[in-house]
Amino acid sequence: MRRTTQHADGAPLVLHVAVLDLCAARGRFRATAPDETPRATSRWAARVGATLAVNGDFFDRPGAPLGRARGDGREFSLRSQYYFGALVAARRGEVPRVLERYEAPAAFTEVVSAQERVVVRGVERVDPHVAHSRLRHPRTAIGWARDGLEMIFVVVDGRSPRSAGATTPELALILRDLGAWEAVRLDGGGSSTLAVRGRVVNTPSDRAERTVANHLGFIEDSTTPAPSQCASRAAVDVAPDAPRDAMEFPRTARPARVRRVLAGVRFSPRDVRLVSKE
Repeated sequence: MRRTTQHADGAPLVLHVAVLDLCAARGRFRATAPDETPRATSRWAARVGATLAVNGDFFDRPGAPLGRARGDGREFSLRSQYYFGALVAARRGEVPRVLERYEAPAAFTEVVSAQERVVVRGVERVDPHVAHSRLRHPRTAIGWARDGLEMIFVVVDGRSPRSAGATTPELALILRDLGAWEAVRLDGGGSSTLAVRGRVVNTPSDRAERTVANHLGFIEDSTTPAPSQCASRAAVDVAPDAPRDAMEFPRTARPARVRRVLAGVRFSPRDVRLVSKE
């Protein structure tokens, strides 16, 4: 889906959304392995055969994610203790879930770090440890429906006359309005990319697709059985009591007050653009 709308203050806003029906989909999720980077999101998707892919962690140089990262069971070396509020992690052949912790058990073969959870049990949340949440930027986020049967991938264009981007509270409201019960925010800015069937569907703010450190994608495979999530279970496995000693918490952070600043974003059939396999 692509939607051109505006913020409550009149600023332009362009959204790109891919909703994955986990009961209809046949395939597996995959994160970037250490020997598959650095690559632009669409190039990584082409390499692994991913139908859908988004950019992943923050990084300080291509190929070196700042957070915990694992792909195809292979771990990246931890280079930093940059703050990340959650992990998006999947066991082999399973749907990704959110772990509000810094370490992922070895059973999780695909791991991407998220800077913060922005929707928690259907309510917007702004992490007080993140300094730039009130500025409008391009954004990338992943949400889960309440029943766990859909994943929602969102990229917000920004830094252009066509689209101002979104603050973190605005991003949370967008995700909630799209049906997300839980959601996390990944790296944004010039990194924000949504690739579908080999094509970048958003407009990267660098005017060209950026080479990034890692990614998360879905690889179609008609022989894969329907995921067990179709039996309906919670979409999120939160571990708030997990050790977070290795994280750095900025000392100057102040809690942010969330208020409704975005005009309602609702999608109708006319907003949907089907992307064929051809």
